[in-house]
Amino acid sequence: MAVHTHEISKTVRSQEETLPDINGNPIVYAGNVQAEINVKQRRNDEPTLTAGSTQTIGGRTGVCVEASSRSLPQFKLDSAVVWESDYRLRVNSDTV
Repeated sequence: MAVHTHEISKTVRSQEETLPDINGNPIVYAGNVQAEINVKQRRNDEPTLTAGSTQTIGGRTGVCVEASSRSLPQFKLDSAVVWESDYRLRVNSDTV
């Protein structure tokens, strides 16, 4: 089995609200941070996808909240059909 990581992207977002103080200066309040890592891999065997558990994909660890995979029969790796998988990992942190 061969597994190759081809893409890693990171996203972090929070709820925010901007209100002026008594002098009219805007103050930004932020909270409820959600951090995610997206990993794309290709491999030469059919993957088993699982969501809702902590996983390490491409050296990144988080709770897998979404995963999808598709076969690419036009490509071969070591004489086997290539599978491309996308994973979305939720990270319990304010930074990624």
